[in-house]
Amino acid sequence: MKAEDIEKALIAFYREPEWYLGFEVGNSCGCEVKRHADAIAINAYPSRSFETRGFEIKVSRSDLQRELNESAKAEEIYGFTNYWFLVVPKGLTKDMAIPETWGVIEFDGEKLRQKKQATFHESTITKGFMIAFIRGRQRADARNKAVEREELKQEVIREVQYLSSYNEKEYNKIKEKLEILRKETGFTVDSWADDTRNIQALKIAKTLTNDSLRRGKSDIDYHIGELAKVGDTLKNAYAEFAKLAGVDVKESDDNG
Repeated sequence: MKAEDIEKALIAFYREPEWYLGFEVGNSCGCEVKRHADAIAINAYPSRSFETRGFEIKVSRSDLQRELNESAKAEEIYGFTNYWFLVVPKGLTKDMAIPETWGVIEFDGEKLRQKKQATFHESTITKGFMIAFIRGRQRADARNKAVEREELKQEVIREVQYLSSYNEKEYNKIKEKLEILRKETGFTVDSWADDTRNIQALKIAKTLTNDSLRRGKSDIDYHIGELAKVGDTLKNAYAEFAKLAGVDVKESDDNG
């Protein structure tokens, strides 16, 4: 895991309008700078008393151990925050002595989870710190835009991959149909670009097919009519036979 992965997670969590996030925020500016926080988040709501959180990002145990060995240096920036957190990959602080007032936030590759609560303390904000935070805020905006561009890039890649897969499937379907056409009729698409005879032949075949269908319907109608005439002839003959035999037959008796 890289520090940039944790920074992206902080950007995703500490978002406007509730939070303003800055990266590499010093205790002041110019010659007064003595210490930087990897990130500072300030809550925008008066109901939250403009809560301020400081973050130190560590991704290796050796780097983390150096930070713990020199924990007193954090006091230069610690006093500008209400809570101070170590933000680390999951499991990195195992069996390590964490200062009592510091909190620990773990990142598992997907979400940030608080492992150890930080102790609240009052903070003092100076003009120098606020200017440093504004500069840190500009860095956060630049990284946030970079994250958005990367997300847009990945979205475009996914869309292109989907369209490519879809078009390939459609191409294969058309190819299969053309192969069936070639086997059944002998027509090949390759020659169509130079020779229109195949196209003309297909048009003629379609016309003949339509004419055949029309003639077929006409033939069926004719035979149905002839069958009806035969039925009428048989019915009349039966009536004459019944009359000669002296049998009373009703005209509505369809069963004969």
